[in-house]
Amino acid sequence: MPTAPASGKSTAIILEKEGRYFVRPAYASVDGGPRGFRIRNMTDTEDAEVKLPKAWVEQGSDHKGTIAPGEDFFTTLAKKNGKFSYKVKVDGVNAEGESDPVIIIDPPAS
Repeated sequence: MPTAPASGKSTAIILEKEGRYFVRPAYASVDGGPRGFRIRNMTDTEDAEVKLPKAWVEQGSDHKGTIAPGEDFFTTLAKKNGKFSYKVKVDGVNAEGESDPVIIIDPPAS
């Protein structure tokens, strides 16, 4: 599974609180240019499964994967603007994001 430093790109984290799993921030914004997106599993013991819609991921980049505790999932998003939801499951349960997690892709700055 590809991993890379965020270096100015967007990052979301998966965490556990009182037996429930959350993705924060619930809404992630990714700016123009190389559109890297990283999800970090900050739980102590559980693998997390992540799945992004294939159409929103650059060809050749992973759109789904399993993230061990303390590890990252990194993907390159397609060069298009808009927003989409993605799924994160931990221990078979959907993680919450105060709403379903959403990625918003902003057009490049002029």
